[in-house]
Amino acid sequence: TINVTFTVPSTARLGAQRGVRFRFTNNSSTTPVSSGASGETEDYTVAVNCPAISISPASLPAAVTGTSYSSTLSATPSATYSWQVVQGTLPAGLSLNAGSGLISGTPTAGGTFQINITATNALGSNTGRLTLTVGTAPVVNFAVAPANLVGYRNKAGQTYQFTVTGATGGAVWG
Repeated sequence: TINVTFTVPSTARLGAQRGVRFRFTNNSSTTPVSSGASGETEDYTVAVNCPAISISPASLPAAVTGTSYSSTLSATPSATYSWQVVQGTLPAGLSLNAGSGLISGTPTAGGTFQINITATNALGSNTGRLTLTVGTAPVVNFAVAPANLVGYRNKAGQTYQFTVTGATGGAVWG
């Protein structure tokens, strides 16, 4: 049994093949080359298997039009990655930082967006299909009674009662 250890070059890419050559001789010399020895040379090919790159999250947090948005992509194994949208487009108003994986901005249109984003490091790349849903901000229509508020102005300290209709989902007053 012969155990052989070697280092895969740092320039190797996932799926690349590297050759290893062994020379077996009848010479007991420890020098790499000896004269007068007979033997056999064997060539072997080694496939480089790197850990698969995994992108997360699989689905991005929802966004709302007109509201600031921020979500950072990550990948494993831990490394420095560059990020790129390779298919589809981010919603108008959002952009991807190629160095950090940060998707940020203020979306200006609603909808569901399917985006393919690639993470690349020194050993390879992988593409993840992400979904981003951008909802629209709710519009609240309401009426105030009494409709004519002229008599209610400039009376500090006075308590007034109004009736609001048409607001749903819990109106918040501030």
